[in-house]
Amino acid sequence: FLAGLAMIGVRYLDNNDFQTFPNLCPIGNKLWYLIIHHNSIKNISDSHIDCMTRLKELRLESNLLTEIPDVSGPSNRLRYLNLNDNLFANFPSMTNLGKSVEVLYLNDNPLSFIEPEKLEPLKKLTHLEILGTNIANIPDFSLVAGSIQIIHLSKTGHETRIAVAGQNELQSLNGVPTIYLQGTDLTYFPPVCFDRPTTLYLEGSPLDLCSCNLLWLKRAVE
Repeated sequence: FLAGLAMIGVRYLDNNDFQTFPNLCPIGNKLWYLIIHHNSIKNISDSHIDCMTRLKELRLESNLLTEIPDVSGPSNRLRYLNLNDNLFANFPSMTNLGKSVEVLYLNDNPLSFIEPEKLEPLKKLTHLEILGTNIANIPDFSLVAGSIQIIHLSKTGHETRIAVAGQNELQSLNGVPTIYLQGTDLTYFPPVCFDRPTTLYLEGSPLDLCSCNLLWLKRAVE
């Protein structure tokens, strides 16, 4: 059975009530896509990820993870990583694992802060979603500014939502083509220099282009 799945390169293990990450190393070097969401996985052995040298997509949403092994096995091929709805209180360290990640989902985790240095290894990151967390300040994205295309921060947190936009942090968004900030609690957007085209979504927040707090942006657009 495993040999047959290895030929396909896809493994569906969602909704199996796994407590730990299974050992798939017998087919690890032939897996491209692993879907293992909606389980109860609390931990992952380093070796069980490290053996997946061809993995392109890993879906681990809706588990009980607080960290993910920072291993190099899949680091040259892993493009898509979904960690939604887990228990990450800290942004995961992915110095090795994140080298080729382009799409990262961390929605609905109890994150309260993102250390800029943890973003630095994500040199190929183009799409980041961190909705439904406890982050109250816009993070500093300057270390991934050269690659990232979409940042989704809308309605961040069930009780606490983004309410603070520091000038340096906003400046770090310069050049990001699409930024979602809908439904935030932002009441002030300090003047920054967006010298490259950016689409900024602010619907549902206290800010709008008629606000005095955004007159500088309105003039810049006009």
